[in-house]
Amino acid sequence: MKNLEIISKAINTSPDIKEAIPGVHIEGPFISPEEGPRGCHDPSFIRDPDFEEFKQWQEAAEGQIVMVTVAPEREGSLDFIRKVTRTGVKIAIGHTGATPEIIKEAIKAGAQFSTHLGNGSYLILPKVNNYIWEQLAADELFAGIICDGFHLPASVVKVFARAKGLERLILTSDVALAGGLNPDIYKWGNMEVEVFKDGHLGLAGTGYPCRRRPSFRLGYCSFYQIHGK
Repeated sequence: MKNLEIISKAINTSPDIKEAIPGVHIEGPFISPEEGPRGCHDPSFIRDPDFEEFKQWQEAAEGQIVMVTVAPEREGSLDFIRKVTRTGVKIAIGHTGATPEIIKEAIKAGAQFSTHLGNGSYLILPKVNNYIWEQLAADELFAGIICDGFHLPASVVKVFARAKGLERLILTSDVALAGGLNPDIYKWGNMEVEVFKDGHLGLAGTGYPCRRRPSFRLGYCSFYQIHGK
């Protein structure tokens, strides 16, 4: 919560920062613990959704949290989605291994966004019945995508853009503390990440991409402009 307090203080004391940060997106810890959907999140922090914890976050952030990513297959997720949505905060589906049926239930509960669709997923999926297709087909969901040339190939970006339409597609750049360092393996909390020669990051010893170079997020400002806020 200390980080939320620091962000909130920065927003409230600097007009430039306030203009640059329309809100805070909590991506984790209420996500899948499984390799692939977990992405580069430290498994020791991952847990089931807790609405009381969310309220503590929001208090620390002085109301600056505008979105929370949830894996809807986790215990209590659907009730959490309903409660958080009633507060006016958006729920995003992400870092999930949910079945298509659970994705549908999450949308009914109030989810409105897909966090970096196509990433934070298993390397191998069922051919047609999977959580990516289900989110892609859901007109209720805006979709964030990372177009850095590493997270998604150009063909996938083209298909996502055609399916969602530009009005429901949000470009998001990814960030990482280790981005920009020399190629090598580094400790990231309790995990090891590898910086490759081409600049992208991945979990060391796996085929899972992580994050790229230090950058900034574009998606959330655009998301709220679309909603007229």
